[in-house]
Amino acid sequence: MLLLLNRLGAIPLSLAIALTVIGCTSSHSTESTPTPAPVPKISQRLEPTPAVEMIEMTIYQLDPFCESFVEKSIQVPQQNALQATIHNLIEQGTTADFAIAGYRLQPNRTDNSLTIDFRLSPQSQRLFVSLSTCERMALLGSLKETLTQSSRWNIEEVKFTDRGVPIGF
Repeated sequence: MLLLLNRLGAIPLSLAIALTVIGCTSSHSTESTPTPAPVPKISQRLEPTPAVEMIEMTIYQLDPFCESFVEKSIQVPQQNALQATIHNLIEQGTTADFAIAGYRLQPNRTDNSLTIDFRLSPQSQRLFVSLSTCERMALLGSLKETLTQSSRWNIEEVKFTDRGVPIGF
């Protein structure tokens, strides 16, 4: 057994180590500090998403007097310009009591027509038949005018259905 010499004499080394270790700790408990989260390496950080290429589209909206259509330019993603343009016009044509939940596009290449088949929201308090002439023109007329006036899509006629049933317009 190794001995440590001090002024009092010899103390066994194991006792000296035990006293040293005990002397380093306090009698009251200490809270452990949380370990900070590691900082991600540069290669793990999110890369910026590539910018979506936008194009300018002309839409036609009904004037406040329900007399004529007014041109307006909007920016839409080039990759899905048709859907984005239609979505924009539908959003503007919905109200608190008339809500469209979705739609399907049915293009016909033979006669260059496009049928938009609407789905009303279950919460919609009104149906297409309850829309006034001005409300119909604002929604359906804006869609028809916008889609037939754009040379980008070569659409000559737009038809509207509600779950497959033609909507009078």
